Amino acid sequence: MDLLKRTAKFETVILNKRGEIVEKNPLETIEQVQMLPGNVELPLINIPAGVFDMGSLPHKGEPEEFPRHNVLVKSFYMSKYPVTQGQSSGKQNFMECRKGFLQGIGGIHRQAISTASRIGMGICVQGVYRGGPTDKDQFPPNRYGLHDMHGNVWEWCEDTWHDNYEGAPLDNKTWTGGDSSWHVMRGGSWHDPPGLCRSAMRLRAHAEEGEGYFGFRVAVIFGGLEQGTSVC
Repeated sequence: MDLLKRTAKFETVILNKRGEIVEKNPLETIEQVQMLPGNVELPLINIPAGVFDMGSLPHKGEPEEFPRHNVLVKSFYMSKYPVTQGQSSGKQNFMECRKGFLQGIGGIHRQAISTASRIGMGICVQGVYRGGPTDKDQFPPNRYGLHDMHGNVWEWCEDTWHDNYEGAPLDNKTWTGGDSSWHVMRGGSWHDPPGLCRSAMRLRAHAEEGEGYFGFRVAVIFGGLEQGTSVC
């Protein structure tokens, strides 16, 4: 499988309460880029292994965001942006066009997608309600180089819906059980007020439901690609 490897330079920003930029921080990361049909790029960013706090503190979130708990994450790659119209359009679904890269999505364990909208550590511009989707580079990325982890579109997760985090896995395995028709979505969207544009925000949606403010990312464990281990 041929992947283009390149260094990506970017800036993160810190805002004040009025949404004004008060600090800029230059960073860089390594992108793995998969070429899709039509010469369309799918850039993927490495998310390093580590432990993070999932959920919200009792006085800062919603009941479905508790209890806050530590989760161990293995290293994986995630698409730099939510999948765009250009990446998903065409005669052939891009997730099925390269079996060596993404071995289809049916019946394969896809453990990393349950992290796809939890890891966001960027910003939600308070007081900004744009009423529509944005260009993929309109807002700055988070410190990993991922764009739109807060807002733009709600992002599907593989986890099935549970009312809170009681009994949630601590090693980032996909959380199944319950009614498999309902899945978790995260991050808020252009359709929502700023208070919902948070990586910890959880929404449930039916698997057959579709809206103009729903989306997803691709996540991949590169070490298992040749054996068909893939996530999305």
